[in-house]
Amino acid sequence: MFKKETIPNQSLVKYLAASYLYYEEDFSVMADHEFDILCLDLYSEFDKVTHWAKGLVSADTLLTGSGFDLFGKMPGAIVAIARIWREDIETGRVDIGLYPKRIEGGK
Repeated sequence: MFKKETIPNQSLVKYLAASYLYYEEDFSVMADHEFDILCLDLYSEFDKVTHWAKGLVSADTLLTGSGFDLFGKMPGAIVAIARIWREDIETGRVDIGLYPKRIEGGK
């Protein structure tokens, strides 16, 4: 199976935004197995992450495949990104999944 190259800082933001949407807005942006893949990819590249929000996440937590421990702790900048992602899915501008593709024209 084809695997896209991961960019550690982008993976962190995707993990944080997906966790926020799932646990605080009851909205899934990817299947559970895709989230597990994201967590494992981020875990394997965690030492390369330089993003300011890295301190919110521990490498050990990534091995659990969960972001529940972040409930109620998400910075506003990540919440804003998460809500844009959700809006893009709901309006049909991007598809759902670990590697969402832009959809021409949307809904």
